[in-house]
Amino acid sequence: MCGIYKIVFGICIALSLSCLLTACGGGGSSTGDGLVTSSTQSQSVQYTLSAKAVSKLGDAVPITFTVTNTGSTGLAMAAAPLISVYRDNTVVWTSSNSTSSAATGRNSGGILSTGSADFVFSWDQKDTGGSLVAPGNYTVKGTCLGDTEQVIITIQ
Repeated sequence: MCGIYKIVFGICIALSLSCLLTACGGGGSSTGDGLVTSSTQSQSVQYTLSAKAVSKLGDAVPITFTVTNTGSTGLAMAAAPLISVYRDNTVVWTSSNSTSSAATGRNSGGILSTGSADFVFSWDQKDTGGSLVAPGNYTVKGTCLGDTEQVIITIQ
């Protein structure tokens, strides 16, 4: 019986280490819910960008950019983050003409101390000219307060 506990304990340690290394990388990691996520900490602000990893051609792509203030003072934020979608290093869409909704912790002056705000966007898979994009891989970038997160998504 003790041997089984040692094996289970070893597996738990390996999984915990794997999750820790993935979270610290800031690269884009897939989650069990079909999202690809990238997260980093910059001074007292944590940025997390999530998007649907794989979408069918023509389906809207949900994108969420979460800004969390881990500091003890308020965070001044004049505007919502900018979301841009790239194909082969060329911008095909930006959120500047899109609507976003902010959630918990946001007020008109910024984000409350230790609060967070979720900025939710939806990309209709159309380029800046209004044409449906081609299937392939796209890079989604979220920029806020000078910091950028990015994930890669696939349109099939």
